[in-house]
Amino acid sequence: MSRSTSRRVTRDMPPVACRAAEPRDADAIAEIHVAAFEATFRGVLGDELLDQRGMDVRRPMWHELLADVRPGHISTVAEREGQVVGFATAVPSWYPDHDPTRVIDLSRIYVCPGLEGTGVGPALYVDQERRWRQAGWQAATTQIGAANERSMRFFARRGWRPDGHERRAEDGSLERRFGKSRLVGRLSPQSMTANAG
Repeated sequence: MSRSTSRRVTRDMPPVACRAAEPRDADAIAEIHVAAFEATFRGVLGDELLDQRGMDVRRPMWHELLADVRPGHISTVAEREGQVVGFATAVPSWYPDHDPTRVIDLSRIYVCPGLEGTGVGPALYVDQERRWRQAGWQAATTQIGAANERSMRFFARRGWRPDGHERRAEDGSLERRFGKSRLVGRLSPQSMTANAG
């Protein structure tokens, strides 16, 4: 989809509203998690690994996570016409070279398959970054698969840069760490309006 076409689609779609995730959202989040992970990684990761991440795993995981939210954890959902169409989660950074009181890790941001390019991803991202700033986080980090060019473009347009840290995921694929510093201040217009996922 071209950027101009994507803008037209976004204008024609109902608005997206973001809010904090609640326990009642667990099933919807689990369904999106499974569907989006499958759409993104089927054919990239091994089938056995993907098959181990179905609803029987994700549903109880999300019910547990949302029933007892840990300090510093931020889970949000995006809704369109009252239906959950995406979610994002961030947690204090667990990397040994980071101060977990200053750096937050965007661990997940997923959109319903078929709704990429309709404004859901940017809305989730802007809402998350606003919450980070309000909570006093100074910097953010995230891991992106080296083969996931769409995600790398999404974050690069919002001021994120690779910081040289790489690791092998459990399936053996390469992941690169991206970071964004100086969260203090106002959101940039690029963060608020750039179109992706």
